[in-house]
Amino acid sequence: MELCTSFLLSHLNRELFEIELVMVFDRQSYFEIPSHVRVHVLEKAGLTNDTELTVQPSIAVSEKNRDSLIWLETTALNLAALVRTLQPDLILAQHVLASAVSLLAKRHIRSTIKIIASVHNFSSRFLEIVPYGELYALLLRRHLREADAVVAIGQGIANDLIMNFDVDRTQVRVIYNPFDYERVRKLSTESLLENRFFLDGVPNILFVGGLRPEKGLEYLLQAIALSRRLQRLRCVIIGEGERRTELEELAKQLGISSDTFFLGRRPNAFKYMRAASCFVLPSLVEGYPYVVLEAMACGCPVIASESGPDVQELLGYGQRGLLVPARDPEAISDAIQRIVSDTNLRENMIEAGKSHIEKFTPISAVAQYEALMKAVVRSGLVRRSLDVLSWLTRRHLPGFRRAKADRS
Repeated sequence: MELCTSFLLSHLNRELFEIELVMVFDRQSYFEIPSHVRVHVLEKAGLTNDTELTVQPSIAVSEKNRDSLIWLETTALNLAALVRTLQPDLILAQHVLASAVSLLAKRHIRSTIKIIASVHNFSSRFLEIVPYGELYALLLRRHLREADAVVAIGQGIANDLIMNFDVDRTQVRVIYNPFDYERVRKLSTESLLENRFFLDGVPNILFVGGLRPEKGLEYLLQAIALSRRLQRLRCVIIGEGERRTELEELAKQLGISSDTFFLGRRPNAFKYMRAASCFVLPSLVEGYPYVVLEAMACGCPVIASESGPDVQELLGYGQRGLLVPARDPEAISDAIQRIVSDTNLRENMIEAGKSHIEKFTPISAVAQYEALMKAVVRSGLVRRSLDVLSWLTRRHLPGFRRAKADRS
């Protein structure tokens, strides 16, 4: 999602669009923000504590979600105040949080502004296992139809929105995230000198992503413990998240901490993908995980759990990578052993993966976003013109009738 945002900020036609970026939280950005893009942070928008206390939930929720809904409503008020100052024609909201805040803010914004929501995950399953998922599911079911369009980054995600969130099929546009293959390939060729254990011949099993509950990393660590009974392996984990301490403790309990490396965030994860024996995505739920495409582009064989229909499509239902059941460390361990021991299997998956990613052209994605945004804004302009025409007609039609009667 962040890479998609960064790519759009850099490549949308500046002659057609004047772009400003609104971030919900005042945190360090881990993606490139072009210098011509002005940045606003809602956390700094400055509603006072007294104002926050006066915000009342707009929908009925359980007591455990009440404070979170008040926070969302307050953040939406901040966004509405910013929109009234900037007077944009369109909000493109990236991901569930931004979409929820934007749609809540719409009630406080002039009616002519257009909102394109976007969903980057298989929401009906994703929202079952993440904090505040019950609240976000309720908000999506209540408000998502109020968006002027909804971008789903995979067909499985689109079908989920239509079937489980009552989104009209005509609202949804499937736009695959832009994927800059040449950039990934170039970065993957950088020398990997800081971690020389990639050079000693011991297989390295790699994960890249957030250390969050839905990523299922405990099952990967359990699989590494099972596999190490057969041969020595390393597990290399790149990323940060709230579960890091818990996962480090689990590695100690499993007796694999000496060969499990938590490297934190890395500015270039692609050179690790190029050097790894395989990449494992043990998630409980996924949308359209571009980290799989990145691994393919780097020539790294992929093992992924059956965590969503778009994951299975990405891996060609087993033709471009190995699929395993979610929450199954034994299946992950078996898949790791297959890839590590079978050279032909590795080479076939690498070749099939590289052939597949050629269809993901970044220019196509940008063009689709531009076309959708222009169409949505244009529909608003047409509607406003019709409203004005209707008003003029209602205002002057009686006079036209009197003039016609006089002439008669």
